Amino acid sequence: MVRPKYPDPISDRSLVKEVLFLVNNLFKKFSELGYFLRGGIDYGWMLDEKDLALGNPLATAYQIESKYAIYPRIVISEAFKDLLEEEGVDFVNLIRRKCEIYYINPFYSVVQSGDKIEYFKEYKKLLEKTIKGNQKKEQVYIKYEWLVREFNWFLGQYTKFAGLIEPDIELESDEIKRIKRLKIKIS
Repeated sequence: MVRPKYPDPISDRSLVKEVLFLVNNLFKKFSELGYFLRGGIDYGWMLDEKDLALGNPLATAYQIESKYAIYPRIVISEAFKDLLEEEGVDFVNLIRRKCEIYYINPFYSVVQSGDKIEYFKEYKKLLEKTIKGNQKKEQVYIKYEWLVREFNWFLGQYTKFAGLIEPDIELESDEIKRIKRLKIKIS
């Protein structure tokens, strides 16, 4: 098969959900190592050759990270948001919105996890350790406090709407109670 030197971006649309899950999984893997990521994603034509990358999406992603990704989150551009809407991505649970900023829900990869409770327990432990370790660094603490609030919000969403988020599963009432108890108390 001969691939064109400059692939048609339209043909890459089918990969958009895979990219979201890849970013989501990277966020989780890095958090397990003690690094909570922040960044920006844009969509559009870009030249990517060996040691050279040029294009508006790269510059826009950098700008988004610098300006809007002040918390540990991956913010998406308007162009990428439009693409996601066209592809029918879940804008309630996978993509979050605060004011004018759209970002990837870092906890959504639970849908790929076999043991939901263990997944949330691991994240809880990581977040508690991180927030405790930064209690005396207000600028850093505030960022992790924001992430804890996102975690608590998603636990609530997941226990209420697991059947919509993951149509193939049904949580037992005992599982729902156990997940709800994983919320993190913050001051």
